[in-house]
Amino acid sequence: MKGLVETIREPERSSTKSSVQGTIGQLSKRMQKLMSRHVTNANDSAISPGIDYFTKWVEAEPLASITQQNVKNFVWKNILCRTTVRTPTGETPFNLAYGSEAVIPAEVHMATHRVTSYHGKDNEEQLRLNLDLIDEVRTEAEHKAAKYKNLMARQYDAMVKPRRFNIGDLILRKVSLATKNPAHGKLSPNWEGLYRVINFKRQGSYYLEALEGRKLEHPWNVEHLRKYYQ
Repeated sequence: MKGLVETIREPERSSTKSSVQGTIGQLSKRMQKLMSRHVTNANDSAISPGIDYFTKWVEAEPLASITQQNVKNFVWKNILCRTTVRTPTGETPFNLAYGSEAVIPAEVHMATHRVTSYHGKDNEEQLRLNLDLIDEVRTEAEHKAAKYKNLMARQYDAMVKPRRFNIGDLILRKVSLATKNPAHGKLSPNWEGLYRVINFKRQGSYYLEALEGRKLEHPWNVEHLRKYYQ
């Protein structure tokens, strides 16, 4: 992987977006050549690995095939996006792992504040301070992630429309793979019935019986049921 690191460390001396994309294109081609030598499994699936040459940070992702586009997506997702701030934590994965923000290759040749104001001694002191505070940063990121998950859960629950059936309602049941007739093929119906609700232990779980009186052995979740309107 040393050749890949050299490609990353030597981008075009341009701050334009096309320059960065050109560098990633060259990188993906070199990764494609290297990773195509890996042994694939019996299903002709491949594993796309990426190893940081200095920190030995390993990233791997299963791929159906080693193509230039798949490799490019792998680089953007698992390598470059480590320096992108994630919404749940408010931090970059690189910062949570090493305690400091990384300078991406395209930023090295740009007149940014981090590059122009760099001083070796001050940088070393700041890195040591960041390592001392990394536990607090990770704890705060964990709290932010938990808060973000709770927010997403509340938004999802607000959009959920509960469905309830009463005893005696006529119901259609979703056809599952176990009950589907393979002879019907793609034209087989997605719902079967009719069934009648005869009992329920809690909302969302119903006992059914066929119209001729045959009772189903176990209750069915409301997710697999639909009311029949005459």
